[in-house]
Amino acid sequence: MKSPKSTAVQNILADTNTRYIKRLYQDNDPSLSRETQKSTKYIDAFWPHVADEITSDPDKLGLSVIVREKNGDTRVNAEDLRMNFISQHNDKNNTREILRLAGVLSSSAVMLRVLNSATGKWLSEFQGSKPKCLLEFDLPREEYVSLRMLLPLKTDAQNPVESNAPTLVMGGTATAISLCWNLINRIPNAYEALCGKPVSQAEAKKIWAASRELLFTFGAGSLAAFVSFVSACSENTDELIWDGTQDLTLTRVNDRYVWHMNNSMIDRYNEIHGRVINAQKNEYSGCAALYTKAAPLPLNSKWATPASGQQSVFSELLRWVGAIADKQYFSKLI
Repeated sequence: MKSPKSTAVQNILADTNTRYIKRLYQDNDPSLSRETQKSTKYIDAFWPHVADEITSDPDKLGLSVIVREKNGDTRVNAEDLRMNFISQHNDKNNTREILRLAGVLSSSAVMLRVLNSATGKWLSEFQGSKPKCLLEFDLPREEYVSLRMLLPLKTDAQNPVESNAPTLVMGGTATAISLCWNLINRIPNAYEALCGKPVSQAEAKKIWAASRELLFTFGAGSLAAFVSFVSACSENTDELIWDGTQDLTLTRVNDRYVWHMNNSMIDRYNEIHGRVINAQKNEYSGCAALYTKAAPLPLNSKWATPASGQQSVFSELLRWVGAIADKQYFSKLI
């Protein structure tokens, strides 16, 4: 049985983005600009709370977060979660896999909790007789492209997703973080399939660097490509590990690593993309949250790469994931 053909992810995304970029310049619709401006205001109001959560972490990385419980506040720490996972899965025959999973699961879980905590504190600014945040809380789905595209895919009778300010800022942000960690999680097995040996720390970092370049394609492109790709990776992007990433493979061209989708994943991508096109009536589908300008996060310089030039929310999310991955994942590869 022949292996399924694969196509470079960057080529598929470029094709998708090109279609929407053309639509953007052809339409020149003032409503698109208004959509972007409104979404940007919400991101601008939310972002400082993410920075505050990182500052409150002793490691200055967002590796711990205070969780409010009935018996009092508890600080949840990624390193504690990592060690607990290792102790509960003490399989000497699979040490590498356990260490890798421990780093991915603990780090991504705490990062998502940090976002939830930041969202909760931002939410309080909408409340009271004199709310600090004067933006609308309940949002009409049809006026925001990210809500129009994401909610129909994430809502069902058992789990309705509300159309409001937290959904607007959290939906894509949390999904972007999960996407990063799932690519990192896929690196060792994809490398071993390509090279026939375990990945070294140096090679894993090279693959992450190539992955980061690929992810910037989303930040500069369309939400349609983002939605289609993550949906092809998992039917439920709220899960920490996405089964569909097993259909991602690696090639190496001139010492540069390139991610590919196999035919099965391409079919899933195209199916979702077709649904997106139909739902959006073939209109331009950009997303302000992907490229909104943002102040650099106050990340520990020991682990984080320096912020350079004008940062965006997307580039800062990548810098944040990269810093935590250096400390909690790459440095522990054996």
